[in-house]
Parts: sequence; C-alpha cells; structure tokens
Amino acid sequence: MSPSPSSPPFAVTIARLQETKWSRMAAGSWSVCVIRRDAKLECWGRNTNGELGLGTQTSHVSPTNSRPSSNIVDLGTGAVPVQVAKGKSFTCVLLEVGEVKCFGARTYALGRGDGISSGRIGDEPSDMGDNLLAVDLGTGVKAVKLCSATYEQEYFCVITQNGRVKCWGEGGQGQLGYGDRVYRGVSPSTMGDNLPYVDLGTSVGRVVDLACGHQSATCAMFESGKLKCWGRNDYGTTGSGSTETIGDDPNEMGDHLPYVDLGTGNLVRSVNCGRYQCCAQMRDSLKRKCWGYNYHGELGYGTTGHIGNAPNQMGNNLAFINDGVGKHAVSWSFGYHAHCYVDNVGDVRCFAHCDAQACGSHPNSGWTDSNKVYRVPAGDAMITPMGTGVKALEVKAYGYGFCALLDNDGIKCWGNCQDNVCGHGPFGWSGIQNRFGDNLVYTACVSGWEGTCP
Repeated sequence: MSPSPSSPPFAVTIARLQETKWSRMAAGSWSVCVIRRDAKLECWGRNTNGELGLGTQTSHVSPTNSRPSSNIVDLGTGAVPVQVAKGKSFTCVLLEVGEVKCFGARTYALGRGDGISSGRIGDEPSDMGDNLLAVDLGTGVKAVKLCSATYEQEYFCVITQNGRVKCWGEGGQGQLGYGDRVYRGVSPSTMGDNLPYVDLGTSVGRVVDLACGHQSATCAMFESGKLKCWGRNDYGTTGSGSTETIGDDPNEMGDHLPYVDLGTGNLVRSVNCGRYQCCAQMRDSLKRKCWGYNYHGELGYGTTGHIGNAPNQMGNNLAFINDGVGKHAVSWSFGYHAHCYVDNVGDVRCFAHCDAQACGSHPNSGWTDSNKVYRVPAGDAMITPMGTGVKALEVKAYGYGFCALLDNDGIKCWGNCQDNVCGHGPFGWSGIQNRFGDNLVYTACVSGWEGTCP
C-alpha cells in the first residue's frame, strides 16, 4: 500500500490548496453552485433530486431573478464551505474543518453508508443543516480537496490531510482505483475505516491535485509533478497508450500503475479531466498537453483522432496545445463535446462541438462543418466576450453549456439553459451575436447581490 507521508498541520495543508487551485464554483447537469465571499453556498437550476440542498424538489431560478436570494444552502451551525463539487444529481461540499457533506439523489455517491440506496437527501428542510451528516471517511481522516464525476458516472474522490486518496460511489469502470468493480458508499461495510486508501504505489509522495473525469477516469498529481491516471479508457483517457480499463482488476494499481508519460523533463502543475479526455499543465512552461477523446477536436489541436489510445502517442510525441502567442490557460473545462478555457489575460475561448451555442458567439459561417463543429487550435478560437472591461477568472461546464466567474465577482452562463441555469431563456441561433458581451445577463455574484456586482 501507499506510504503515509508525514502530515503538515491540517490548516496549513488546506490553506495551501486554497491559495493555488481552489474553485468557488461547481457545475453539474443543469445546476450550478457557488461559494460566495461571505462563505455562504448558493445553488440554482435543476432540483429534481434535492441536489440544490434547499429542502425542496423545485428547480430554483438563478440569483439574478431571486433577490434577496432564496438559494442559500444550510450546511449546519458554523459550517464554512471551502469547495463544492457537483455530480449528475447530487452535490458534495468540503467544509473548512475537513468534513464532506453530500445531498441529492440517494445513490452510492452520497457515501451515507446506511444501507439505503433510494430516495433523496436535501428535498426536505429536515434533511439539511445540523441534520446533514458528514461522509464517514474513517477515524481521524480529514479531506483537503474534492473531485467528482460531473455528468454521468456517480463517484467522488478526496485528497486527505496525509496526501493520500479515498474514493466512493460507482466502481464499475475501475474509477475508484481499488482493483475491483465494487460500488462503495451504501453498505456500512464500505465506508469509514472500511474505505481503504487508493494504492498509488510506494515512494510516490503526497497527492496535491486530483481530477475526476465525467466518464470514469481519475488522475492524481503528486508533489513531485508526476501524474498517474486510472479508470475507463475507451479513448486513451488514462494516457496509457491503450484502451484497456485500468483499476478494475488486481495488480493494476500501486507500483503496477505507471506514471503518465508527458515527455522529457515535463512536470505537471495541474490536471483537469472531461468526459473522455484530460489535460495537464506543465510547471515551468505553463503549456498544456491534452489526450483522450477528440472526435470533434475537443483536445484543442485543431485536428480529429483520439490520442493516448495507441502506442507512440504520448511522451515527446504528444504536442503542446497552442493556447495563444505569449498566453497560457488559467482555467479550462470540458462540456459534453465542447472545450472552453480562460487565458492569462482573462479572455474566454471555446471550440469543438458547439450545439446549443455552448461555444459562445461564433457565427454560423465559422463552423468547420454543417454540424456546428468549430474545430480550430485552441489559441485560434474566437473570444467569447463577457462584456466591456470585464475579464474572466474561471470557467466551468454544465453539460451543454458553461459558466464563467468574472473579475467583478459576477457569473455569466451560456449554452443550453434548461431549468433557468443561466438566468435567461434558452439560446436560439437567430441573432446570436447580440446575446453575448454586455448583452449576456449576469447569472449570479460571488459577493452576493448586496455586494459590488452589476
């Protein structure tokens, strides 16, 4: 099993992660949550399974249409959220004290460990607040970072205070990394001290970043800058040079699991995965390398053809993404078939399959083909304007759409806007050029509407 690296004080660990790779926003299938600057969690959109945690099953409009907001989630007395992660029909929140609380559809992903696998948590007021139990991660175990499969598969993973990883939820594709296909999270025998650490090998050091793919691939980045990935691998999502699922059989994890080969001297700064693809950003150059599913040009090379599913495609043979001359990505996210990223000057660029206007304000004449595919190198993609004098800090996908956190504390969303997730009606193709920039309405504000947002 993986060693237990010496652990710095918990407060130091969580503060370091907050400074470097923290996200205030999370998006799932047709719902979004944001941690406001006043440490309140605000959620809106689809709520069929109580995934907004508002004590109802009623979908809630965005905060722009609900002032003062009725979308504040009660996480309990004194609870301070520091990260939120959303799945298909559920939400988990990491609290400052290192606890994880989850609500929504009562599946394996909630990690309740009470033997109940049907119903909902969060659709009744009595489910929330101090009555909402924390996930039992084991005696003395605290979480410092959380990741989830956003759309389709249902699982969560955490980095713990000792730099190791635990995962629960659906395990049928080896995404939990336990060398089996066991679903964990419902039976009491699978949670708490019975939930093992994922064996990532000997002498690997601490895990400092974690990515959960929407279709069951998981990646862990180590303090050394090396990367290991496992799980579903139909299109080379794990970067192993094959399509063999990894982590669902014995002798595939631990020292049997190789590091992802990203080329000579390339150490990873951060990693993020989408439906069937992943990108890693390098420490020194801040350039990205991406691999996996690429049918519509999702990876950002301006080409098609999956990468990482055959020999001799990774390592030095894997090119860097062109994120623009003198520019690099500071945030990126994969939707169902589109890829949006924010560069270091605050511009949003989107490309690949742009159905439902997921890519932003691209004219019909700009498509690569008649199926609304905008296949270009990432840095050549048109800017999706957010408004006069406004720059983006972060972007998150919610299926067939995206939300951007802006430097004025505002959030704007676009794409398929079912259940009022965008704060406005669904986009049509007529007059689409007039729907962005200053005409794109604000959806929410991280400082609350009593703050400085427009």
